Amino acid sequence: MNLPEEQSGPFAGSSRELLSFRVADTEFAFDVDCLCEVVELVEIMRVHSPAGSGDGIINYRGTVIPVVDTRRVLGFGPTTLDGDARIVVTDVGGERTGLIVDRVHDVLAVPEATVDRPGSRMPLGRFVSGIAKLDGRLLLILDIQVLLSEADRDGAATTPPAPGPPSANTDELTELLRERAQELSLPVEQPDVASGDVVTTVCFRMGDGAYAIRADFAKEIVAPPTITAIPCAPRYVLGAVNIRGAIVPVLALAEFLGLEAQADESHDHARIIVAEGRGATVGLFVNEVLGIYEVAANDLAAPMDAIEPTAMSFIEAEFDHAGRVFCAVDAAGIIRALEEREGAGTAEQTRPRTPSDRGDLSRGK
Repeated sequence: MNLPEEQSGPFAGSSRELLSFRVADTEFAFDVDCLCEVVELVEIMRVHSPAGSGDGIINYRGTVIPVVDTRRVLGFGPTTLDGDARIVVTDVGGERTGLIVDRVHDVLAVPEATVDRPGSRMPLGRFVSGIAKLDGRLLLILDIQVLLSEADRDGAATTPPAPGPPSANTDELTELLRERAQELSLPVEQPDVASGDVVTTVCFRMGDGAYAIRADFAKEIVAPPTITAIPCAPRYVLGAVNIRGAIVPVLALAEFLGLEAQADESHDHARIIVAEGRGATVGLFVNEVLGIYEVAANDLAAPMDAIEPTAMSFIEAEFDHAGRVFCAVDAAGIIRALEEREGAGTAEQTRPRTPSDRGDLSRGK
């Protein structure tokens, strides 16, 4: 999902791509270059040792990695985590570490011009490498290397009770976390990375269904700003939004695909995925972003015939993650269809694509 430093189009200029998340009542972020995956909270084996760091370990894709309570390292008091808590898996210098955060928010492309350096009196200054000014709110950009170094330094010295999920003593929830941990522990077949056989996906919910797009098409994930209606637009076009001066059309993706799901802008979990392809940019309105997951190409399968006919031509593949089936949506195909419809001056469904028209997700094309 890396953005080039200089690019043409509405988001031109030097920018940083950040994953934003919440710890306590503060919004933080770090560069997505350090991001591997965002996963749901799982059962963690608690380990407190003078020789070790972090707050525990998990089996992540067949490899044991440490997990750090971000609240503890930043000096916030322990709390009971709710269902929004996530483990953000980072990769720094080839070493992977899981960070427990209260909630993951968005992926943002932040112009360098909006980022200030923290002053010497800045709270948490040793952890913060920059402060982004975003539409009336401030985003503290963490230096992940410093954060992890601090966890290494005092991980054993400060061992307050680790935060847990709600009603953590209930057998039902303990079993749920254990099941998630077992799913997460399943090793991903290590293919030849040079061949592009591992695909990073942004997974989201529409109605009761789970979907995904390739992460290289997802330039940003933002909470819905004010959406301005576009006169005489098709029903599936919610309107347009202003993202740092760029006017981006917003698609009610579920309605575009002929699925039953309502685009509720007021819902806290609703998001707009800003997708870019073929030189065009479009916002895809979804009910909730579920996570950013790596998928082995061998786990991708042809979509089932049971999918709605209107959606079938825009579904590239299916895959299973943590016991849930996701339909991979062809973002490039959607943008191509919008261009064709605009050129034809009609809102009717475009012709179904043939296999030769469809991009091959497993080869990352």
